[in-house]
Amino acid sequence: NGLYMVYNVAAAFFAARELGVDAAHLQPTLDAYVPAGGRMGRWEIAGRTVEANLAKNPVGFDRQIQSIKTAGGRLCAFFLNDNDADGHDVSWIYDVDFERIADTTGLVAFAGGTRAHDMQVRLKYAGIDATIISNVEQAIGAVGDEAAGDTFYAVANYTAFPPLVKKLDELKGTDASSVASCAVTRADGSAVPVGVAPVELSRPLRIVYLYPDALNLYGDGGNVIALERRCAWRGIPVRVDEVRMGEALDLTDADIVMMGGGSDRDQLAVAHELLAQKDKVAAYVEDGGSLLAICGSYQLLGRSYYMGEDRIEGLGVIAAETVRGSDRLIGNVAVKTDLAPEPFVGFENHGGRTLLDTEATPLGTSVVAGTGNNGDDGFEGIIYKGVIGTYLHGPALPKNPELADWLIAHALERRGDAQATALLPLKSLDDTYEHAAHDAAMKLLP
Repeated sequence: NGLYMVYNVAAAFFAARELGVDAAHLQPTLDAYVPAGGRMGRWEIAGRTVEANLAKNPVGFDRQIQSIKTAGGRLCAFFLNDNDADGHDVSWIYDVDFERIADTTGLVAFAGGTRAHDMQVRLKYAGIDATIISNVEQAIGAVGDEAAGDTFYAVANYTAFPPLVKKLDELKGTDASSVASCAVTRADGSAVPVGVAPVELSRPLRIVYLYPDALNLYGDGGNVIALERRCAWRGIPVRVDEVRMGEALDLTDADIVMMGGGSDRDQLAVAHELLAQKDKVAAYVEDGGSLLAICGSYQLLGRSYYMGEDRIEGLGVIAAETVRGSDRLIGNVAVKTDLAPEPFVGFENHGGRTLLDTEATPLGTSVVAGTGNNGDDGFEGIIYKGVIGTYLHGPALPKNPELADWLIAHALERRGDAQATALLPLKSLDDTYEHAAHDAAMKLLP
């Protein structure tokens, strides 16, 4: 089942045929095939079919979501772990197209695993109100009143999958009343605002996402999703423009600019692209434009950074430069900042050491010693006019809604017209899920 399996089977078939294998052997082999370790397994539990699948990365998750969508599935659970074999940075879930199933009529979703709260927030920003579960039995019990013919789909990443399969094996033959007794209370959908009346603005708030084709190494596009959704939930008209490599850069009416992190090769290509247009960036920054720069882009805004032994010229719009470090700074981090009552949380992974000039203002101070800009001075990030530079992946904004709202409010204040300033202070949103994910991230700190 699944398009990628068709390609695998086709490749095996043609390779075998070229080697002289009788093609008549193919169909009996496929008929006898059973996926290993419970993959693509189906269980009959409490009168309902449950199908489980493994997805270890964005492509795998997208394939499973497409399969659920094609089958008309509306009962589903997504399990996300962050153990060593999975990778401790879960930013990549913002590269998964959960939005594809958000419009499914009667959709019921659950989030589980060690990073269940991160998954719940991701689903919220896709327009899906999901319920936290500690195991699949709670979810199956919670949908006991749904039509028995509706299959329940459970998708889990690497280390979350074996315990999922084990639990499903244990539940075989369990009566419906026993499963129902473990049910959780389902989310009522209120966490995702709908039908919000638009407010009046002279023009939509324009978010410019620079080079998503090159600078999206850690799911940084999730920051754009967060900005767009938090505007929409307040009725603020918004337009997102993506500027890709080779395209003209127009910041004349930009309100918020977002730049993510990239590989060395892609970051260098962006540097060459922007150096020829740095006057546009400098003018936007000096005019107070809101700009969020993550990791490599943060380095690029300074005077210079290093790629191996080569010193690369930066845009020079912030008072900082980045030098080489002897090792990488990797792990869960938090930053005490004046912009929010609680520290901002995220995941850092950088080899460069960013040094701020004495007159520069850091975003905050690192909660964990040996992390942040350079691991030595205790600072993390920078704040300059409307610019926020930081090493926080995660992505940064969904678990730190105060940072997202700071960028939006700064952009509206910069507009200066009556319609924009009438929206300040920003209308409060229900950030229960975001704060729960934030608090869970704080518990991950070393």
